[in-house]
Amino acid sequence: MSPRRFLWLAGGALALALMALAGRAPLPAAASIVRHPAPSGPLSGRLDWALGEAAKAGAGKGFWVGFGIRREMGEHSQMGVNVAFTSTQPSLEELIYGRRPAAEKRISTDGAAVVRAERAPSAAAGHVAERNVARELAVLLRFGPPGAKRPRSISVCTLSYGISFDELPVYWLGPASDDDSLGLLAGFYGPDAPLELREAVVEVVALHRKADVVVPFLERVLNGREPDKLRADAAELLGDQPDARALDILKRTARTDASLEVRKGAVSGLAEMELPAAFEALVDLALHGRETKIRVEAIEALGNFHTPAASKALVDIIKGAR
Repeated sequence: MSPRRFLWLAGGALALALMALAGRAPLPAAASIVRHPAPSGPLSGRLDWALGEAAKAGAGKGFWVGFGIRREMGEHSQMGVNVAFTSTQPSLEELIYGRRPAAEKRISTDGAAVVRAERAPSAAAGHVAERNVARELAVLLRFGPPGAKRPRSISVCTLSYGISFDELPVYWLGPASDDDSLGLLAGFYGPDAPLELREAVVEVVALHRKADVVVPFLERVLNGREPDKLRADAAELLGDQPDARALDILKRTARTDASLEVRKGAVSGLAEMELPAAFEALVDLALHGRETKIRVEAIEALGNFHTPAASKALVDIIKGAR
């Protein structure tokens, strides 16, 4: 499975990261946080407020705008997308809400500007599943000097991260519903947007658990005229949506797309999808796929599943190869 530009730490990996915090020096002064006076109502209107405040303040070097969304994830897991994070800065929970996170929730990984890591193993792969909890994620939009309507970049992380804001002010809009968040993010996507921003929008949209909105959006990217890498990312990210329509798209894409990179992305998406039918589709590709490279991709994906069904499928493949 191809790496993504996100970090998802769980269990032992998180514990190892936390050991580095012992004896950490006092945190430096917090970044400048400007909170929306009434953090409710349409998110687009709150964003207009932030853009207006930044213009009045003369934020010539740029500024950040942030808002919160809710996401279910493992109780010991943390997530970051396109983040530069550090233990030398206060956590977002401290900056936004004035409370310091519990020590076991804090992460320290200095010097990582962009993290590329696989998703944490799931119970489907034979690992013990974590209890899921609803956790707030901060969506952080970085803007250049006032005047631009689109951000330069988008980052997402859980609030226990310490983020370097490069001494730029942060305008915090408060919480947002999935519908409001998706509507705002989708508005930043377009053929005239820089590729880096389009990539970030796709990644952040896919974090939402709103299949009736997310799946059609990713399908449009997949079927559009984007570079193959972005289309492959969209295919893989469809696997995060346990949805029948997403499954059908991935099955079709894995067999028929003109790009090998995109077909491989679809196989990775099937491997990520938490549906029994997705596993069956992966086995079918491994056993009966007409293309050797895709069969190999499916076989390698099955090798990451530590279940009796996966073992049986791999044995059948070996027998068939004799």
